[in-house]
Amino acid sequence: IFTLIMCFAFAWQAVNTINLYADLRNAGHVAEGRWTASYDDPVTNQVIAAYSFIVDDKTYRGSQPNPTSSAIQQGEPVDIVYLISDPTQSRVAGTEGFHIHNVFELVISGIVAILAVQFQY
Repeated sequence: IFTLIMCFAFAWQAVNTINLYADLRNAGHVAEGRWTASYDDPVTNQVIAAYSFIVDDKTYRGSQPNPTSSAIQQGEPVDIVYLISDPTQSRVAGTEGFHIHNVFELVISGIVAILAVQFQY
């Protein structure tokens, strides 16, 4: 049962991410933001880039794996795409495209769930 719950959780996360990227591509608005920091994530071994941007006099913050091949410079401008209905849902502009790893996560979750049910009995 634990395996099925974990498969469902991974699949749910992958579907939500795929839907968010689609929403950002179809209805996202762009605002100028600023890089605020970068740091090494010890869990994923990736460099994470943090940014902030302002919508209607309110500051929003976000972070994602560094989308550039070079180090970010704190305070430098960066375009951010966000959802008007929920500006907390944002990405660096140009990175909201289709990501095959999300589909891969979804497929693998389904395969593991099927195998878990098949070999449970």
